[in-house]
Amino acid sequence: KSYDFLMKKAINQRKKSFSYSLMTNNAKTDSESSENSLIAKNIFSNEPEKNIEFEIESLGKFKLNIPGEYNISNLLAAFSVMKLLGLENWEKYRQRILSINQNFIKGRWNIIQKKPFWAIVDFAHSPNALERMLKIACEMKKKNGSGRIIIVFGSAGERDREKRPVMGEITSKYADIII
Repeated sequence: KSYDFLMKKAINQRKKSFSYSLMTNNAKTDSESSENSLIAKNIFSNEPEKNIEFEIESLGKFKLNIPGEYNISNLLAAFSVMKLLGLENWEKYRQRILSINQNFIKGRWNIIQKKPFWAIVDFAHSPNALERMLKIACEMKKKNGSGRIIIVFGSAGERDREKRPVMGEITSKYADIII
C-alpha cells in the first residue's frame, strides 16, 4: 500500500524539482532560499566523533547523533523527497531523527570501544564513503591533539576491482598505518 501511495504522489509531482545544499565555513551559496530548496547552515560539532549540529532554513535547529556532514546531505535529500510528496510533518520526523545514534545503522560508524584507544567499525563501500569516514577520524585526531589513524582495509572477493586502487590511495592520504 505504501508503494502505491508513494508512486501515485511521485507521478503527480513529476514536473516539480527541489534542491538542497550545505553552507559550510560561512560560504555563500548561489541557490536562493525558496519553497523548493532546503539549506543547512551554521554547521558545527564540538564532538566530531559523536554528532553534528546545524540549522535548516525554515525548519529550525537539528542535532544528529551520528557524525559527518554527509549525514546532513542524506537528511536534506530525504526531507526534499518528503516535501515533494507532500509529507511535511517535520516535527514528527525531527523527534525520530534525534533518536538515531551511532549504533542505529550496523556497520556505519559503530563505536566498539573508546579506551585505551578508539575502535570504530565502518563498512565504507565506496571511495566517497571511505574518504568521508576518514575525514571524521582526522577531525577526532586533531581535536585530541595526538594519536594515529590505523585502518584495517579490505575489499570483498572479486567484486569492484576497479575501485580498489582509488580506495587505497584515499586511505594512504589519511591513515598513519594501513593493514
